[in-house]
Amino acid sequence: MLASHVPDAFARDGDALAEALRAAGIDSAVADHVKRLRDRLRAARYGPRGLGDAAELAAEIEQVLRVLGAESGL
Repeated sequence: MLASHVPDAFARDGDALAEALRAAGIDSAVADHVKRLRDRLRAARYGPRGLGDAAELAAEIEQVLRVLGAESGL
């Protein structure tokens, strides 16, 4: 989903993600939320075990994907 809004892989990494999403027309609050969520997802995947609630994180990802889909007209 991120690639459909931000095709450049380098722009999807690090702090550039939120800025690239805003440039693609995504609401600023949603763009910031996506960046924070991406960071939490990476921490859950690559960080110490037991970091965060997987079900809660999955539900939040689903919600953000719906919002991104709605904003792109998908």
